[in-house]
Amino acid sequence: MTDTTATEGRTPSQDVAHPLAEEFAGIAPPGLVRAEVRRAERDLRGEVPGGALPEFVHRLARERLRQRLHLAGAASD
Repeated sequence: MTDTTATEGRTPSQDVAHPLAEEFAGIAPPGLVRAEVRRAERDLRGEVPGGALPEFVHRLARERLRQRLHLAGAASD
């Protein structure tokens, strides 16, 4: 018997964007979160093993969002 997951047929972007949008709710618009997730997936695809891609996409997108929001806050001070 093979193990199937609930995310079968979905891209890492689809699996990662929702939790990050919840994490950054009220801080970053959902469209910005989705864009960063898609950019992270594009940058990492082919660079990390497929099974690890969602985790790496999540980490990279989160870090980019944190940096972007920190820089945006610092610029308005």
